[in-house]
Amino acid sequence: MKMNSDRWLLRIADNDDCEITSVGGAAFELQDDHSTNPEIDWSRFPVKEMIKRGWITRKEAIRPELFDLVPGWDRLCPLFRRTWIRCNKQVDSYSLAAWTARVVLNSQQDFPKGRFHPGRIDLAVMTEIAKLSVSELGLRQVTERLSEYGVTLVVEPHLPKTYLDGAALLFPRDVAIIGLTLRHDRIDNFWYALMHELAHLALHVGKDQHAHFFDDFDANDKIDPREMEADELASEALIPKVAWDASPAKMLPSKEAAELLATELDIHPAIVAGRMRHERSYKFLSSLVGNGGIRCQFPNIHWS
Repeated sequence: MKMNSDRWLLRIADNDDCEITSVGGAAFELQDDHSTNPEIDWSRFPVKEMIKRGWITRKEAIRPELFDLVPGWDRLCPLFRRTWIRCNKQVDSYSLAAWTARVVLNSQQDFPKGRFHPGRIDLAVMTEIAKLSVSELGLRQVTERLSEYGVTLVVEPHLPKTYLDGAALLFPRDVAIIGLTLRHDRIDNFWYALMHELAHLALHVGKDQHAHFFDDFDANDKIDPREMEADELASEALIPKVAWDASPAKMLPSKEAAELLATELDIHPAIVAGRMRHERSYKFLSSLVGNGGIRCQFPNIHWS
Protein backbone atom coordinates (compact mmCIF):
# COMPACT_ATOMS: atom_id res chain seq x y z
CA MET A 1 0.00 0.00 0.00
CA LYS A 2 1.50 3.30 -1.07
CA MET A 3 1.13 6.48 0.92
CA ASN A 4 2.36 10.02 0.78
CA SER A 5 5.77 10.15 2.48
CA ASP A 6 4.48 12.77 4.94
CA ARG A 7 1.69 10.48 6.02
CA TRP A 8 3.10 6.99 6.04
CA LEU A 9 1.69 4.37 8.38
CA LEU A 10 -1.84 5.66 8.16
CA ARG A 11 -4.17 7.55 5.87
CA ILE A 12 -4.75 10.94 7.49
CA ALA A 13 -6.91 13.94 6.79
CA ASP A 14 -5.13 17.08 5.63
CA ASN A 15 -6.32 19.05 8.66
CA ASP A 16 -4.20 17.06 11.13
CA ASP A 17 -3.33 19.48 13.94
CA CYS A 18 -0.55 17.61 15.72
CA GLU A 19 2.40 19.94 16.01
CA ILE A 20 6.02 19.77 17.24
CA THR A 21 7.05 16.81 19.34
CA SER A 22 10.01 16.60 21.69
CA VAL A 23 12.17 13.49 21.57
CA GLY A 24 15.26 12.49 23.50
CA GLY A 25 15.25 15.47 25.84
CA ALA A 26 15.85 17.91 22.98
CA ALA A 27 13.88 19.32 20.10
CA PHE A 28 14.10 17.63 16.75
CA GLU A 29 13.36 18.67 13.21
CA LEU A 30 10.59 16.95 11.31
CA GLN A 31 11.80 16.63 7.77
CA ASP A 32 9.98 15.19 4.80
CA ASP A 33 11.38 11.98 3.37
CA HIS A 34 12.27 12.79 -0.21
CA SER A 35 13.31 9.25 -1.09
CA THR A 36 12.27 8.00 -4.50
CA ASN A 37 10.27 5.14 -2.99
CA PRO A 38 7.32 6.40 -0.92
CA GLU A 39 6.34 2.90 0.19
CA ILE A 40 6.77 1.90 3.80
CA ASP A 41 9.73 -0.41 4.29
CA TRP A 42 8.14 -2.86 6.71
CA SER A 43 11.45 -4.70 7.06
CA ARG A 44 12.81 -1.70 8.98
CA PHE A 45 10.56 -2.41 11.95
CA PRO A 46 12.31 -4.34 14.74
CA VAL A 47 10.31 -7.41 13.73
CA LYS A 48 12.48 -10.02 15.45
CA GLU A 49 12.39 -8.10 18.72
CA MET A 50 8.62 -7.58 18.46
CA ILE A 51 8.10 -11.31 17.91
CA LYS A 52 10.47 -12.12 20.79
CA ARG A 53 8.47 -9.90 23.12
CA GLY A 54 5.17 -11.38 21.98
CA TRP A 55 3.88 -8.17 20.44
CA ILE A 56 3.22 -9.96 17.16
CA THR A 57 3.27 -13.63 16.18
CA ARG A 58 4.87 -13.53 12.76
CA LYS A 59 6.39 -11.15 10.24
CA GLU A 60 3.20 -10.95 8.24
CA ALA A 61 1.52 -9.28 11.23
CA ILE A 62 3.45 -6.07 10.53
CA ARG A 63 0.89 -4.39 8.34
CA PRO A 64 -1.07 -1.13 8.51
CA GLU A 65 -3.86 -3.07 10.23
CA LEU A 66 -1.62 -3.43 13.31
CA PHE A 67 -1.53 0.31 13.74
CA ASP A 68 -5.19 0.73 12.89
CA LEU A 69 -5.82 -0.96 16.25
CA VAL A 70 -4.21 1.95 18.07
CA PRO A 71 -6.75 4.59 19.17
CA GLY A 72 -5.82 8.08 18.05
CA TRP A 73 -2.96 6.82 15.89
CA ASP A 74 -3.50 9.70 13.47
CA ARG A 75 -2.37 12.05 16.24
CA LEU A 76 1.12 10.57 16.02
CA CYS A 77 1.72 11.23 12.33
CA PRO A 78 4.66 13.67 12.74
CA LEU A 79 6.73 11.03 14.52
CA PHE A 80 7.00 8.97 11.43
CA ARG A 81 8.57 11.39 9.06
CA ARG A 82 12.34 11.41 8.89
CA THR A 83 13.45 12.46 12.34
CA TRP A 84 16.72 14.06 13.44
CA ILE A 85 17.73 14.56 17.04
CA ARG A 86 19.83 17.51 18.14
CA CYS A 87 21.59 15.54 20.86
CA ASN A 88 24.08 13.39 18.95
CA LYS A 89 21.58 10.55 18.74
CA GLN A 90 19.30 9.56 15.93
CA VAL A 91 16.10 7.88 17.02
CA ASP A 92 14.92 5.09 14.74
CA SER A 93 11.41 6.18 13.78
CA TYR A 94 10.26 2.62 13.03
CA SER A 95 11.27 1.44 16.51
CA LEU A 96 9.68 4.52 18.04
CA ALA A 97 6.46 3.82 16.13
CA ALA A 98 6.38 0.23 17.37
CA TRP A 99 7.08 1.18 21.01
CA THR A 100 4.49 3.95 20.97
CA ALA A 101 1.85 1.67 19.44
CA ARG A 102 2.53 -0.90 22.14
CA VAL A 103 2.20 1.68 24.93
CA VAL A 104 -1.05 3.08 23.56
CA LEU A 105 -2.54 -0.39 23.10
CA ASN A 106 -1.55 -1.39 26.64
CA SER A 107 -3.13 1.77 28.01
CA GLN A 108 -6.50 0.53 26.76
CA GLN A 109 -6.43 -2.38 29.21
CA ASP A 110 -7.18 -0.09 32.15
CA PHE A 111 -9.16 2.97 31.17
CA PRO A 112 -8.71 5.84 33.66
CA LYS A 113 -11.51 6.81 36.01
CA GLY A 114 -11.26 10.51 35.26
CA ARG A 115 -10.73 12.63 32.17
CA PHE A 116 -7.59 14.58 31.46
CA HIS A 117 -7.72 18.21 30.46
CA PRO A 118 -5.11 20.98 30.63
CA GLY A 119 -4.90 22.31 34.16
CA ARG A 120 -5.88 19.12 35.97
CA ILE A 121 -2.25 18.33 36.78
CA ASP A 122 -0.37 21.02 38.70
CA LEU A 123 2.44 21.38 41.23
CA ALA A 124 0.16 20.50 44.14
CA VAL A 125 -0.95 17.26 42.50
CA MET A 126 2.62 16.34 41.61
CA THR A 127 3.83 17.01 45.16
CA GLU A 128 1.04 14.86 46.54
CA ILE A 129 1.99 11.99 44.23
CA ALA A 130 5.68 12.32 45.13
CA LYS A 131 4.82 11.63 48.76
CA LEU A 132 3.54 8.20 47.73
CA SER A 133 7.19 7.22 47.23
CA VAL A 134 7.46 6.27 50.92
CA SER A 135 4.44 3.96 50.87
CA GLU A 136 4.78 0.20 50.53
CA LEU A 137 1.88 0.40 48.09
CA GLY A 138 3.37 3.47 46.40
CA LEU A 139 3.33 2.31 42.78
CA ARG A 140 -0.19 0.91 43.01
CA GLN A 141 -1.37 4.10 44.66
CA VAL A 142 0.37 6.17 41.99
CA THR A 143 -1.50 4.30 39.26
CA GLU A 144 -4.82 4.75 41.06
CA ARG A 145 -4.21 8.43 41.77
CA LEU A 146 -3.19 9.21 38.20
CA SER A 147 -6.29 7.40 36.95
CA GLU A 148 -8.46 9.88 38.83
CA TYR A 149 -6.86 12.66 36.78
CA GLY A 150 -7.36 10.91 33.45
CA VAL A 151 -3.79 9.65 33.22
CA THR A 152 -2.80 6.05 32.48
CA LEU A 153 0.66 4.85 33.51
CA VAL A 154 2.21 2.22 31.24
CA VAL A 155 5.58 0.56 31.84
CA GLU A 156 7.10 -0.87 28.66
CA PRO A 157 10.82 -1.63 28.18
CA HIS A 158 12.43 0.50 25.51
CA LEU A 159 13.33 -0.81 22.08
CA PRO A 160 16.88 -0.52 20.74
CA LYS A 161 17.60 2.80 19.05
CA THR A 162 14.79 4.64 20.85
CA TYR A 163 16.93 5.82 23.83
CA LEU A 164 13.77 6.38 25.84
CA ASP A 165 13.25 6.85 29.54
CA GLY A 166 9.73 8.20 29.37
CA ALA A 167 6.98 9.71 27.25
CA ALA A 168 3.91 11.87 27.76
CA LEU A 169 1.17 11.27 25.21
CA LEU A 170 -2.43 12.35 24.58
CA PHE A 171 -4.91 9.78 23.14
CA PRO A 172 -7.58 10.85 22.63
CA ARG A 173 -7.81 14.42 23.85
CA ASP A 174 -9.31 13.54 27.23
CA VAL A 175 -6.94 10.65 28.11
CA ALA A 176 -3.25 11.17 28.82
CA ILE A 177 -0.64 8.41 28.88
CA ILE A 178 2.69 8.32 30.65
CA GLY A 179 4.98 5.63 29.29
CA LEU A 180 8.07 4.67 31.27
CA THR A 181 10.76 2.23 30.14
CA LEU A 182 12.63 1.80 33.46
CA ARG A 183 15.77 1.75 31.34
CA HIS A 184 17.64 2.59 34.55
CA ASP A 185 16.39 0.35 37.35
CA ARG A 186 16.69 2.82 40.22
CA ILE A 187 14.14 4.31 42.59
CA ASP A 188 15.42 7.86 42.14
CA ASN A 189 15.29 7.57 38.35
CA PHE A 190 11.73 6.23 38.40
CA TRP A 191 10.39 9.11 40.46
CA TYR A 192 12.23 11.74 38.49
CA ALA A 193 11.05 10.28 35.16
CA LEU A 194 7.47 10.14 36.43
CA MET A 195 7.59 13.73 37.67
CA HIS A 196 9.17 14.97 34.44
CA GLU A 197 6.41 13.44 32.32
CA LEU A 198 3.77 14.76 34.72
CA ALA A 199 5.37 18.17 34.30
CA HIS A 200 4.86 17.89 30.55
CA LEU A 201 1.18 17.14 31.21
CA ALA A 202 0.96 20.13 33.53
CA LEU A 203 2.77 22.58 31.27
CA HIS A 204 2.59 21.47 27.65
CA VAL A 205 0.43 18.53 26.64
CA GLY A 206 -2.87 19.74 25.25
CA LYS A 207 -1.76 23.36 25.37
CA ASP A 208 -0.78 25.34 22.29
CA GLN A 209 -1.10 22.18 20.19
CA HIS A 210 1.78 20.45 21.99
CA ALA A 211 0.72 16.82 21.99
CA HIS A 212 3.53 14.33 22.60
CA PHE A 213 6.89 14.29 24.38
CA PHE A 214 9.60 11.61 24.40
CA ASP A 215 12.56 11.88 26.76
CA ASP A 216 16.08 10.52 27.07
CA PHE A 217 17.44 11.78 30.38
CA ASP A 218 20.97 10.84 29.40
CA ALA A 219 20.89 13.66 26.85
CA ASN A 220 22.79 16.70 28.08
CA ASP A 221 21.81 19.11 25.31
CA LYS A 222 18.79 21.11 26.44
CA ILE A 223 17.83 22.81 23.20
CA ASP A 224 14.11 22.74 23.78
CA PRO A 225 13.05 25.21 26.50
CA ARG A 226 10.02 23.04 27.26
CA GLU A 227 12.36 20.33 28.52
CA MET A 228 14.01 22.82 30.87
CA GLU A 229 10.58 23.92 32.09
CA ALA A 230 9.63 20.30 32.77
CA ASP A 231 12.93 19.72 34.59
CA GLU A 232 12.32 22.72 36.84
CA LEU A 233 8.75 21.76 37.72
CA ALA A 234 9.68 18.13 38.34
CA SER A 235 12.50 19.19 40.67
CA GLU A 236 10.20 21.56 42.54
CA ALA A 237 7.56 18.85 43.00
CA LEU A 238 10.08 16.41 44.42
CA ILE A 239 12.25 18.79 46.45
CA PRO A 240 11.11 22.42 46.69
CA LYS A 241 13.90 24.91 46.13
CA VAL A 242 13.29 26.55 49.51
CA ALA A 243 13.71 23.23 51.30
CA TRP A 244 16.77 22.31 49.25
CA ASP A 245 18.52 25.62 49.89
CA ALA A 246 17.92 25.33 53.64
CA SER A 247 19.04 21.71 53.93
CA PRO A 248 22.54 20.41 54.77
CA ALA A 249 21.99 17.99 51.87
CA LYS A 250 22.76 20.80 49.44
CA MET A 251 26.35 21.02 50.66
CA LEU A 252 27.00 17.80 52.57
CA PRO A 253 26.80 14.58 50.50
CA SER A 254 26.05 12.29 53.42
CA LYS A 255 23.46 9.58 53.98
CA GLU A 256 22.32 11.31 57.17
CA ALA A 257 21.68 14.60 55.35
CA ALA A 258 19.73 12.83 52.62
CA GLU A 259 17.58 10.92 55.08
CA LEU A 260 16.92 14.03 57.18
CA LEU A 261 15.61 16.02 54.20
CA ALA A 262 13.61 13.03 52.96
CA THR A 263 11.92 12.76 56.35
CA GLU A 264 11.12 16.48 56.36
CA LEU A 265 9.54 16.27 52.90
CA ASP A 266 7.95 12.84 53.42
CA ILE A 267 9.58 11.37 50.32
CA HIS A 268 11.86 8.40 49.67
CA PRO A 269 15.55 9.02 50.57
CA ALA A 270 16.56 7.79 47.10
CA ILE A 271 14.98 10.89 45.61
CA VAL A 272 17.14 13.17 47.74
CA ALA A 273 20.23 11.06 47.06
CA GLY A 274 19.55 11.33 43.33
CA ARG A 275 19.34 15.11 43.59
CA MET A 276 22.56 15.27 45.58
CA ARG A 277 24.37 13.13 43.00
CA HIS A 278 23.02 15.27 40.17
CA GLU A 279 24.10 18.50 41.83
CA ARG A 280 27.54 17.32 42.97
CA SER A 281 28.89 13.98 41.76
CA TYR A 282 27.52 10.60 40.74
CA LYS A 283 30.27 9.02 42.82
CA PHE A 284 28.29 9.81 45.98
CA LEU A 285 25.55 7.77 47.68
CA SER A 286 25.24 5.06 45.06
CA SER A 287 23.95 2.70 47.76
CA LEU A 288 21.05 5.03 48.55
CA VAL A 289 19.44 5.53 45.13
CA GLY A 290 17.63 2.21 45.13
CA ASN A 291 19.47 0.20 42.50
CA GLY A 292 17.33 -2.74 41.41
CA GLY A 293 14.34 -1.45 43.37
CA ILE A 294 11.83 -0.74 40.62
CA ARG A 295 11.65 -3.44 37.94
CA CYS A 296 11.03 -6.08 40.59
CA GLN A 297 7.74 -4.32 41.32
CA PHE A 298 6.54 -5.15 37.80
CA PRO A 299 6.83 -8.98 37.81
CA ASN A 300 4.60 -9.42 34.76
CA ILE A 301 7.03 -7.59 32.50
CA HIS A 302 9.82 -9.52 30.79
CA TRP A 303 13.10 -7.66 31.27
CA SER A 304 15.67 -8.72 28.70
